[in-house]
Parts: sequence; structure tokens; C-alpha cells
Amino acid sequence: MLLTHSHAAGEVTHRVEDRGRTASHFRVEEAPRKRGAKVLEEKKSRAEAAGYIQAAMIVTPLCRIASSQMAEAELHKERLQALAEKRKRQSEIEDKRRQLDDLVLQLQHLKSKAMRERWLLQGTTPGTNDEDDGRRQQLEKDEEQGKRLEDTIHRLESEIGLLESEECQISAKEQTLRERLRETERSIEDLQKSLQNEHGE
Repeated sequence: MLLTHSHAAGEVTHRVEDRGRTASHFRVEEAPRKRGAKVLEEKKSRAEAAGYIQAAMIVTPLCRIASSQMAEAELHKERLQALAEKRKRQSEIEDKRRQLDDLVLQLQHLKSKAMRERWLLQGTTPGTNDEDDGRRQQLEKDEEQGKRLEDTIHRLESEIGLLESEECQISAKEQTLRERLRETERSIEDLQKSLQNEHGE
């Protein structure tokens, strides 16, 4: 009976020792696995970070190119508007100049006519001749019309001067926009070349 109990106790002790050795063996083998997993995770993180950096290196120039292209489109739109305004002012100036030329011719004709009427009326007395009286009345009308023409001519000249000033301002604006547009186009070309070189490398 005592032998049986002792034998059983020995087997229990042996199993406990085996379990201890097995657990210790598992812990020893588990440590390299954890270290290996950690190394793999670190490598993966570094690879992802490198991928993010590389993607950022590509995306950033692309964003700059897209932004520059938007700016280019806006500048092109503003320049077209400036050119349209410039052509409009030029058309208005040409139209008013034609009106001015016509009025100047009318005024010259009217002054010549008035000069002739005055010459014919020299030495005559008002109220003595119906023809002379009619000529005097016509002369007065022509002189009044001449004054109105002169006022209209002065007004047109002022309007033309104002339009020419506006045209100069618009031309200066259009030139500035054209220069900025060229700079933007060169910037886009430089960014595209830089991106191509980086991608090629």
C-alpha cells in the first residue's frame, strides 16, 4: 500500500516536472516569435511610412500643378475679359470719332455759310428789305445751331478722352495679366519637368 502511494506520488511529481519543462520550453520558443513579429511589424511600418513619403512626394507637385493650372485658367479668363473691354472701348472711340468728324464738317459748312451771309448783309439796314431780313433770321439760326454743334463737339471730345484713358488702363491691366499668365505657364512647365525627372529616377 505504501509502495503504491509512493509510486503514485512519484508519477505526479514527474508529470509536474514535465509540465514545467514544457511550459519553459514554450516560453523560450515564444520569445523569438514575438521578437520576429515585432521586427516584421516595424519593417511593415517603415515600408508604409516610406510609401506615404513617396506618395506625398508625388502628390505635392501634382497639387501644385493643379493649383497653378486653376490660377492659369482664372488669369486667362480675366485677360479675355480685359481684351473684350478693350475692344469695346476702341469700338466706342471709333464710333464717337466718326460722329465728331461729321459734326466738325457740319460746323465748318455752317460757319462758311454764316460768313457768306454776313458779307452779303454788310451795308444793309434791317427792315428795309424782306430778303435781307430773311437772311438775317437765317444767320441767327445758323449761329445758334453752330453753338449747339460746338457744345456737342466739346462733349464728344471729352467722352473720347475719357474712353481713351479707360482703354489705356485696360491695356495696362491686360499686359500685366499676360505677363502673369506667362509666368504661371513657365511655373507649370517647370513643375511638370521636375515631376517627370523624379518619376524617371
